[in-house]
Amino acid sequence: MEITKHGYIRVSSKDLSAQRQWDSMKGIGINDRDIYIDKPSGKNFTREEYQSMKHALRSGDAFGQWHPHWS
Repeated sequence: MEITKHGYIRVSSKDLSAQRQWDSMKGIGINDRDIYIDKPSGKNFTREEYQSMKHALRSGDAFGQWHPHWS
């Protein structure tokens, strides 16, 4: 079974861009289809993409989350 790398990006403000995080994940070999992005929309932030990613993960897959202090 091939290991799939999954990435999760959470943008905490409508004014912030996910581009730096996206570029970092692409740089470590995560495919576009395996990068999940949540952006806030109103006062209820349900993190729908995070839930989708959790359902996509299989045993042996790798998961990564980017943080601005890591680059």
